[in-house]
Amino acid sequence: MGLSMAMALPAAAGDRRAVSGFAPWTAPADAGMPRGLVAQSDHERARQGVQSGQLRPLRQILAGIQNNFYGRQLNSSVNQYGGSWVYNVTWLTPQGNVLNIVVDGQSGRILNVAGQGAGAARR
Repeated sequence: MGLSMAMALPAAAGDRRAVSGFAPWTAPADAGMPRGLVAQSDHERARQGVQSGQLRPLRQILAGIQNNFYGRQLNSSVNQYGGSWVYNVTWLTPQGNVLNIVVDGQSGRILNVAGQGAGAARR
């Protein structure tokens, strides 16, 4: 019903609709960023956050995780949740399990650990 309704609506003057019937949309460059931080990628966003003092460097975050868990980093990203910046780190344990670890970007405190084998990977 939603798709047929959207396609049935008359297009506004100058509206460039995609073949699917939905107008293209892009977020503003500063969407979700604290004032003064405008970034295109996780890397750029993290770099600007570290320079402004709003984020700890990723190497510090990873060192904190290594102090608590055996294993190594597979991937990481920086996101904003409820006004706080967090690192989402995907961690591979020696047992081959994958953990998703959420770390406060400013304090470095581990907020959440999800995944099978988290207990066995703790130091």
